[in-house]
Amino acid sequence: MAAPIDWSAPSPRVNLLDLIRVELLPLGMMPTCTLNGRTTRAIVVFDGLYVEGHGLYEDPSPAARAATGVSLNGWKYWKLPDGRALADLRQQYLSEH
Repeated sequence: MAAPIDWSAPSPRVNLLDLIRVELLPLGMMPTCTLNGRTTRAIVVFDGLYVEGHGLYEDPSPAARAATGVSLNGWKYWKLPDGRALADLRQQYLSEH
């Protein structure tokens, strides 16, 4: 018989709002998503990523799809001005929390 699930344990799932809440992803930061030489900018707002010309997204992958027109892992494709990917911030969050 399987052990009961501990519903009080924190979920390892991290979203953009987690990163914004702990200021790993500061408001006003402008990550970019580049594919095939075309770069789209976004701005970090209280509710997630606002992608120029496409709207607001709470998840980086749909934001990357809107920016590029193809399905991508947004955690890897959205880059910060210092060159790190959102995936790097997610990993930092997991190691600190």
